[in-house]
Amino acid sequence: MESQRPFRIIKYLLACIILYLLLSIVVMLLWNWLMPSIFNLRKISVIESSGLLLLSKILFGGFNKEHFKKNYLSKKDEDIRFANFKKEKNLTSEQKSLLKKQFYSKWCKKDEIEV
Repeated sequence: MESQRPFRIIKYLLACIILYLLLSIVVMLLWNWLMPSIFNLRKISVIESSGLLLLSKILFGGFNKEHFKKNYLSKKDEDIRFANFKKEKNLTSEQKSLLKKQFYSKWCKKDEIEV
């Protein structure tokens, strides 16, 4: 198992580089198709499009730790949501209206309350 680890890392890095180059080519093709005709800008090369892709990632995406973690709900959060949904399903109309009033009083402005 340990002998395969460097091979996996190299394989993963190679796949990332290939994916980045493919995305750079897509950015280049889209830029060269749209930007010169719309904004009268010059055409760009693959290297310039990869720089543009990296710049847009830095400006709009960032490189924080949270980006690399899963953005999905954990199993515990899904269980809590499902349990709350089951509870709400069995509420009476009076309980639902009370819950709705509490929600609106906490999260809505006073002039938006329509209970």
